Amino acid sequence: MVLRRTQKQKVTAQDNIQIGQLNIDKKSRQVHLNKEHIELTSHEFELLWLLANNPDEPQSRDFIHQEMIGRDYDGFDRSVDVRVSRLRKKLADDTEKPYKIITIWGKGYLLCSSAWQ
Repeated sequence: MVLRRTQKQKVTAQDNIQIGQLNIDKKSRQVHLNKEHIELTSHEFELLWLLANNPDEPQSRDFIHQEMIGRDYDGFDRSVDVRVSRLRKKLADDTEKPYKIITIWGKGYLLCSSAWQ
């Protein structure tokens, strides 16, 4: 019985990510920033969830592409870049000098946890 409670708590913790003022609820697919609802497409939500699961760690374009699209990155597809750009706009990131979702050249994209305070 204790094992079941532990597993249930673990699942609940994975269904909701809170990083400063950013709240992501996977079960309801809701995102709130400063208690304001942010409307995201399914792809934008999946990208944010992927980045938020590993904040402050760069996620390679190859990894993101494989996780979201289900096939290897061919080096030409820019769909991940477009999704990151749209997500930045919706999350009020500076599009010229992003500081919430950062591009790490040669590494990938990183969700900066300190930017959401």
